[in-house]
Amino acid sequence: MRQSFGAKIFVFTIVLVLTVVGSITFKNSQALRENLDRQYQSSLIDGTQLLGEKIFSLLTRWDNRLSYLVQAVLTASGKTRTELIDGFLVSEEGAQSLQIFRLNQKNEMETLVERVNPEYPVIPATWWKKALGNNEVRILQHPQIASEAVMIRRLAIRGSTEMLLLVLGFELRVMPMANSEDRRVQSFLLDENFRDIITRKSYRSIVPVKSFVSKAQKLMHGDLGAGYLGELKTPQGSYFVAYHHVPGYPLHLVTHQDSSAIDEAIRDFLWDMLRWTVLFVLIALFFSSMILRNLLANLRELYAATMRLGSGDFRHTVSVRSKDELGQLSAAFNLMTRKIVNLLAAEHEKARLDQELSVAQSVQNTFFKEQTFRNRHLLLTSFYQPASECGGDWWGHYPLGNNRELIVIGDATGHGVPAALVTAIAYASTHILAEQIMAGAFAANDPAAILRTLNTLLYQTLRGKLCMSFLALLIDSENRTLTFSNAGHPYPVLIPANVKDPRLGPNPKVPYRYLLQKRKSSCILGLEKDSVFYNETVNLVAGDKIILHTDGLTELENADGKQWGARPMKVFLQAHAHEDPFTLCKALMKDAISFNKKAQVFDDDLTLLILEFKQEEFMAA
Repeated sequence: MRQSFGAKIFVFTIVLVLTVVGSITFKNSQALRENLDRQYQSSLIDGTQLLGEKIFSLLTRWDNRLSYLVQAVLTASGKTRTELIDGFLVSEEGAQSLQIFRLNQKNEMETLVERVNPEYPVIPATWWKKALGNNEVRILQHPQIASEAVMIRRLAIRGSTEMLLLVLGFELRVMPMANSEDRRVQSFLLDENFRDIITRKSYRSIVPVKSFVSKAQKLMHGDLGAGYLGELKTPQGSYFVAYHHVPGYPLHLVTHQDSSAIDEAIRDFLWDMLRWTVLFVLIALFFSSMILRNLLANLRELYAATMRLGSGDFRHTVSVRSKDELGQLSAAFNLMTRKIVNLLAAEHEKARLDQELSVAQSVQNTFFKEQTFRNRHLLLTSFYQPASECGGDWWGHYPLGNNRELIVIGDATGHGVPAALVTAIAYASTHILAEQIMAGAFAANDPAAILRTLNTLLYQTLRGKLCMSFLALLIDSENRTLTFSNAGHPYPVLIPANVKDPRLGPNPKVPYRYLLQKRKSSCILGLEKDSVFYNETVNLVAGDKIILHTDGLTELENADGKQWGARPMKVFLQAHAHEDPFTLCKALMKDAISFNKKAQVFDDDLTLLILEFKQEEFMAA
C-alpha cells in the first residue's frame, strides 16, 4: 500500500507539472501578444512625441533668434545687416538662406536684406507672400532645392503697424528624423496639406490604404496632441502608426514601426519557454523521486504521533528533520502539543483563580448587608451591580444611636480585584469608626473626621496608587438635619416634598437641588497625605428624598458614545421626582439601562441609593 501511494503521488506530480505548464504556456501566448502590442505602441507614442519635441525645440530656437535678429537688423546699417545675417547662418547648422521683407500699409513688399544661394534664381517676395497666405507661419518644401525646406514667418514690427516677412531656408538633414538608422521605423513630417516635407510625396501615395489615411486625417485635424493611429496592414507588412502635432506649427509627425518584431519576439519566447519547460520537468522528475521518500517517512511519523495524541499523550513530540514545509508541519505539531499542555495548565490555574474570585465576591457581598432599610424616620432602597466579579463601589448604613444614621458611599478607582481591595479597607475602617462613635470614642457629628481618618489609612496603605471618592452623610432625625462631607464624589441630590420649598430658591425651575459644600474639601481619598475635608449641614423636612450614586450612572454610554450625564438626569427627575423611593429607583434604573449600549452589562460599577426622611412618623411614635 505504501508503494502504491508513492506511485500515485509520483504520477500525480508529473501530470500536474505538465498540465500547469501547458495551461500557462497557452494562456500566456495570447497575453504576451497583447502586452508586447501595448509596449510597442506605448514606446512608439513616446518616441514619436520625443522626436516631435526635438523638431519643436529646433523651430522655436530659430524663431526666438530670428526675433532678436530682426530687431537688430532694423536699427543697423546695410553692411552691419549683412554681417548679422551671415553670423546667424554660420551659427545655425543647416541654415542656408534668409530673406527679410517689409510689408507696408499699402500691402507692398520691400526687401530689407537677403542672403541666398547665388546658384539659384531669386524667388520674388510676392511668391513667398502668396505661399504664406493668411497663416502666421508655414513650413514647406523649397520650390527649387530638393534637399531644403523653408520656414515662412509673419512678424510684427515693435512700435509700428507694418509687418515683416521672414523666409528661412534650411537643409532637411537637420530635421531629427532625417538621419534615422533604424530601418524598421519610418517618420514622415506632414504639412497642412498632408505632404511629406522630406520625401516630397503625399501621404496618400505613401500609404495605399485610403480608409486608414482618411481616419488619420480626421483624427489629427481633431486632436492637437499626440496619440496612436492604429495598426496599418499593407501587402508589404504590418505597421504600428503614431502621430504628434508640433505645437505652434502646421506640422504633423507620423511614425510607422514594423510590427513583425513582435511575432519574432513571441516565437523566441515560446521556444525558450519550451526548452526551460522540458528541463524543469526532468529536474522535477529527479527531485520528486528523492523527496517522496522523506515525505512518506515524515507522514508516517506524524500519523503515529497523532495516534498517541489521541490516546492522551500530549507530551509526545516528533523529530524536525528539515526547514521545509514538512519540517514546519512537524514543528507546528510540537508547538500544538506544548500549547495543549500549557492550555490544560492554564485552565487549571483559571479554575483556581475563579474559585478565589468567587470567594472574594462572596466576601465582598457581605459588605452589602441590606438592599432596603426602613425604620420610623428613614426609608432607604438601593441598586448595586459591579462591572466584574469584584467591584470598586461600596455603600453602608450604620445606626449610631440617639436618632442618628450614618450613610456612606464610595467608588474606588478602576474595578476588579484592586478596587475591591480598596473597598475592603474602607468597609473595615468605617465599621470600626461607627463602633467608636457609638462607644463615644470618636466625634459623633463630624463626617469630615471620618473622611480624614479614611484618607490617612488609605494613603499609608497604598501611597496614592489606588484612591477612592467618598461621601459621608449623618442624618439627625431628632434635630432634622443632614450633615455631610464630600471627597470627590458625585453630589447628593435633594428632592423636597414640596416643589415650592424655599430650599430650592426663588422661582425654582426644577424640583430638586444638588447639595454642594460652601468650603470645598480636598479631592478623593488616599491621593494626598494632608487632605482637608469640611462639613456642610442642611435642614430636613418630612418627605425629603435624597439620591446618592456613583459615576457609573452618569457615565453610561449609548451606541454613539454619548454619556448619560446630568441632562438626562434632569429630564428624568422633572417627570418622576414626586414618586416614592422604590418606584423612583426602579424607574431611574430602567431609564439608564435603556440608554446603555450594553443594556444590563455595565462598563463600570454602578451604585444607586434613594433615601426618604420620615420625621413625622418618628415624632408620632
